[in-house]
Amino acid sequence: MNEYLERTSLNWSKNSIRLIETASQTAKNNYLYIQEAGYFETRYPYFTERENLNSFLLVYTISGKGRLLYEGNEYILTKGNVFLIHCVNKHYYESSKEEPWDILWIHFNGSYALGYYEELYKNTFTIVTFEESFFIESTLRRILSLHQRKDIHRELITPNLIVTILTELILLNTPKDYFDNFTPYYVKEIKNKLNKEFSKNITLRSEEHTSELQSPVRS
Repeated sequence: MNEYLERTSLNWSKNSIRLIETASQTAKNNYLYIQEAGYFETRYPYFTERENLNSFLLVYTISGKGRLLYEGNEYILTKGNVFLIHCVNKHYYESSKEEPWDILWIHFNGSYALGYYEELYKNTFTIVTFEESFFIESTLRRILSLHQRKDIHRELITPNLIVTILTELILLNTPKDYFDNFTPYYVKEIKNKLNKEFSKNITLRSEEHTSELQSPVRS
């Protein structure tokens, strides 16, 4: 087993929140579950360098600027950016000195967490951007609130919230023409014809016959 490595400079404001959760065995066996969650108003020189942690980390940038080093690449993080990393892989992230980095984040795991991660980044790792902040921010804050309050149903509600976020990330990271690859050619031809001739009176008429196609009459 590879050795766990971690270096940190935990510099954040008094308004920041960090929750450490111990999931039940039922949650660990069946659901996605929270390991840690928080809201940080980070201040330079806040940073974390880590490797070989059995966890997935999702970070959403509310404001300011951060920097992520992951899988040999550097990413600058600004408002609306989300990254999801597998913490077994070596990673490093830090706050900007000029623009303090405010973030919402969750460490989570579960039997199907790796599957979502691999689906999201099946082509290449990238930063996903939310143009509208309400969905991602409100959902992460709800997760945080559930665990702050020790809500009795949190282990049932949280997995659904995490899956909702992961599903949205996958959809945002899917090329718009991806599903066209699975569309039959004749459906594409019909779609193109309708797009070009939408203003015309188009009927279900073949090129070889002059009569309109009629549905069979059933007695």
